[in-house]
Amino acid sequence: MASHSFLLEEVYVKALLKKIILSALLLNPAFVWAGLEVKGAGGTAYKPLAQSWIADYSKSKIKYDSKNTAEGINEFLSKDCDFVLIDSALTAAEDKKVKSHNLLYCPVALSAEAVVYNLPGISSGALRLTPKLLSDIFLGKIKKWNDPSLRAVNPKLLLPDLDILVVHQSDESSLNDFFPAFLAKQNSQWTLKREKDKNLHWPVGQNVNGNRKVLDKLRQWAGVIVVLNYSFAQEKQLPVAQIQNESGQYVEPALKSIESAVLGNNNVKAAKAYPLMAEVMISVFQDYDKTFHQHNRGQALVDFLNWVLSSEGQEVSAKAFFVPLPESVLNQSLEKIKTIQY
Repeated sequence: MASHSFLLEEVYVKALLKKIILSALLLNPAFVWAGLEVKGAGGTAYKPLAQSWIADYSKSKIKYDSKNTAEGINEFLSKDCDFVLIDSALTAAEDKKVKSHNLLYCPVALSAEAVVYNLPGISSGALRLTPKLLSDIFLGKIKKWNDPSLRAVNPKLLLPDLDILVVHQSDESSLNDFFPAFLAKQNSQWTLKREKDKNLHWPVGQNVNGNRKVLDKLRQWAGVIVVLNYSFAQEKQLPVAQIQNESGQYVEPALKSIESAVLGNNNVKAAKAYPLMAEVMISVFQDYDKTFHQHNRGQALVDFLNWVLSSEGQEVSAKAFFVPLPESVLNQSLEKIKTIQY
């Protein structure tokens, strides 16, 4: 009888402990994902955004592998990470690698590329450039700052007789990156005879690795022009150019002009839209369960994505100088996340 009583007591204690644990999980869902790691990859341009998320998100561990965008995409397609941060959809060739899976593209923030320069006496926002001029400068066709084509769109500026010193970032040459893709659209010369090449070849200028080294070049050399992520240019208060948009207006990067661009793309061309703007997207496998067979990690990924799109997550993005999504775009992303199977 004593032995039978002991067994009943043991069963009761185990049931009670199970009930306590389940209650704790319901009261504190973060406990469910404690110790789980959700891994992402993508270009260096979005490292500040990912780092801000990582610093503020506490439910599970988030890791971001910052590298060349094409390499980040390959890591994702090889199923070595849970998501990839990109600003354009995968190419047809990349899509073929995952033809048995459905990919979701969920916008999570807005970003922009800023054209930064060092021209003595010319303040931020004073310089005007068209997309064609920008392409010609980076192709090496325009070599001097007082070139007639530059003076024509900047009649009120006293452009100096200085050589144009082109600087480009070595970790942003993939055609998956926004600025190289933008240039490739302006002139076929960028990709002529390179149909199978994944990277853009810079015909002129100096390759520099990392924002800090680019900043050193900007400060040292008069005449430098470089394209940087808007968040970094804003943080360092660097002079930025106005770029002509599709409506013919010259606009400099700012929170309102970047937001106008995405709203303009969804409706009509916006006169105040900044043209070098991109939607930062997280791409994930919609059939996560079929791909990874890890329910808990899938749930942790979905929880993280919902947090990124929450008011708190969007506020964190804004602190990193990325523009929060307009409500209409945000709601579309939230609906997409609901379709992830985990």
